Amino acid sequence: MEQKQIEVLQWWYGNRDYQTGVTLYAKLGKNRTLLNTFMKPGKERFLSSKLHYQVCKAVGLNFKKMPLLPEDVAVQNAANLEALKASGLGTNEITQAPYIPEKHIPFISDLKLMQYPRVIRRLKMEYQENYKNRSIMHKKMTEVPEVNSPENLQSRADYLKDIKAMSARMEYLYKFIQNFEDKGVVPAAEEVWPPNEEYVLPENITDLKKLKKNLQTNNTKDRNQLLYQQKTKDDKENPMPEGPKRSRIENRIKKNEETILIIDTKIVELEK
Repeated sequence: MEQKQIEVLQWWYGNRDYQTGVTLYAKLGKNRTLLNTFMKPGKERFLSSKLHYQVCKAVGLNFKKMPLLPEDVAVQNAANLEALKASGLGTNEITQAPYIPEKHIPFISDLKLMQYPRVIRRLKMEYQENYKNRSIMHKKMTEVPEVNSPENLQSRADYLKDIKAMSARMEYLYKFIQNFEDKGVVPAAEEVWPPNEEYVLPENITDLKKLKKNLQTNNTKDRNQLLYQQKTKDDKENPMPEGPKRSRIENRIKKNEETILIIDTKIVELEK
């Protein structure tokens, strides 16, 4: 029996929930149009049986005559779950890609987009960008090898963290879009995108220089993480692969560098 068939059987003889079924079809099925239909919100009640059929069909199983799940597989699976719990990285959260239903907002052309008020245009564009990026992350997560090595577990955890963050952001944006579609309410830009609180810097040169040094030290450690995957230098380079974790570190370095420039400017002003 193939591994992909075992995965389907584990779902079939488990709670057979709709969301996990959609995730399995995203990984194993070939019909992207059908996948998009399964992913539309509110379809669970109507498409549950069809999903069962399509997931089984994708791996060559007849959903009316499903074979039993081998006992040795079930035992091995339980042992794996215990090992994952002991690792501290979680179980279901990082061993399968999550299905988080998105609100359906059709992608629209630039010409049609210009017909909306500026704030609504920005809302729709940001929503669509998050949707696209989340789809990319979801695809990358399903491509992580099935072997539960520490590296693979961490990769899944990193992808999951970003997917959840994007989903939460989409949910937040959709509230404003829906209010506009239903009631014609155009929110103020400041309501949707509150201005960041100004970063309060120390007012004396000694503390400013201390803060600058700390930021430089943090950047050195982060750059080592990117180049060696550890906080200190090593004899041999081991670059961190592209992915959510690398992006977060790169963004942190960039933000620290911007703060260092602000600190330098303030030091010059205080030294006048």
